[in-house]
Amino acid sequence: MPLCRSLDALIRDLRQTLISSGLYDKEADAMIKTWRNSWFEEGMRVFYILPRGITDATLPLQIDPRPAELVRVLVGRTEVITPEMEKAVKKQVSRLNDASPKIREQAGLAIQKLGRFYEPILRRIVEDETDAAVRARILRLLEASSSPGE
Repeated sequence: MPLCRSLDALIRDLRQTLISSGLYDKEADAMIKTWRNSWFEEGMRVFYILPRGITDATLPLQIDPRPAELVRVLVGRTEVITPEMEKAVKKQVSRLNDASPKIREQAGLAIQKLGRFYEPILRRIVEDETDAAVRARILRLLEASSSPGE
């Protein structure tokens, strides 16, 4: 789908895909309502419907008595880390050693706002980082994010 689509248009398309996969209208609506906050948060992602065989193998289900019909739809989601996201994070990492405490604090808060993207983006950018000081900062951030109690 084009990147310029509105959220409402994306939700309508996903709803139609879920219905085409066998869900009733109300089931599709409930699934979207349940997952809306994580599916449509800030960022770019790719959605896909897993084949029924993978769904059954991943999440085995036994019902007794066996229903006449059973439809299962498992939605996969892959987060996309763009070069622009990496560049923005790298900029904030470089600001962590600024002389100004306020700038260091703002940079730290900007990095923390990444939420669950924090660690994957840092791991991604550290792979190609050639500046030893910046690489060390990233590794310290990663170490702090994996420390117990953090």
